[in-house]
Amino acid sequence: MERGGLQAGDHVALVFPPGIDLSAAFYGCLYAGCVPITVRPPHPQNISTTLPTVKMIVEVSHSACVMTTAVICKLLRSKEAMATISIRNWPPVLDSGFAASAESERDVGWGRVCVFLKRLGKKADSRSLSLAHCDPKATDLLELESRRCAAGGSLRCLPSVGELDLSCNKLLAGGLSRLTFHLAHVTHLERLDLHLCCLTRDDLEALIQVLPSLTALTELDVSSNKEVGGVVHPLVSALPVTQMRRLPFNSCYLSNESFTALAAVCRRGCLSSLRALDLSYNSLVGDNGWCSLFAAGGLGSLEDVDVSLRP
Repeated sequence: MERGGLQAGDHVALVFPPGIDLSAAFYGCLYAGCVPITVRPPHPQNISTTLPTVKMIVEVSHSACVMTTAVICKLLRSKEAMATISIRNWPPVLDSGFAASAESERDVGWGRVCVFLKRLGKKADSRSLSLAHCDPKATDLLELESRRCAAGGSLRCLPSVGELDLSCNKLLAGGLSRLTFHLAHVTHLERLDLHLCCLTRDDLEALIQVLPSLTALTELDVSSNKEVGGVVHPLVSALPVTQMRRLPFNSCYLSNESFTALAAVCRRGCLSSLRALDLSYNSLVGDNGWCSLFAAGGLGSLEDVDVSLRP
């Protein structure tokens, strides 16, 4: 209100695209005693036609100021916009600052993650995050979770992570559920490595809950985790079915029952895009298990399969 010289009862034009910024500005106006007027932003590719409509709504509503995003604020001051309606003909135009605040928040959060990784002897990379062989304790996972949350919550400080390697961390057992909830927000995650982590049944069930949200995932490595044999069916059923490329199940204590469950999933086409399947070192599987799997079909894209029985 101070920035725009507003008083209670003034009309404020909110030029925002649909989203949380619009909601925040709307309820902020109500809280301040102003009247919010929502306006569809001008289209950047058709500024000469859409901008006059915005200006007309602002004038008809007698808005005392215009509140918008930094991007739209810049658009209103562009040469194309100025050629249509000069910025001097508008009431005060205020940048809400929501986007800038979020970006600053992410930067702070990423800095904290970098410090955390350095303490574990790891190098920070916003594209590939490796915590392999560092044996993080449950308290470390809690700290990593809270540091990420401090960046705006739910891993928003690492939006472009494509690879997450937590492999060879036996102390991870029983603590994976601290991170799985937040994994749902890593929308670009393509590769998740959890091999040799002594994952418990609870860890795997927590992972199964989040897998449907990882729509970009192409590789999941849960090999050398003996509890995997008991959750093969729900685990594979939860995977994104259209782009999975590699699935290592070696040394997972798979049994005939595990292979029967895997065969049922294959028949439904859930692994039709798979290129590499590693089933090696599962000595509990008998001839019936192997026959049921490869008679099921549904593996038409398979290029590499490892069926070694023992080391």
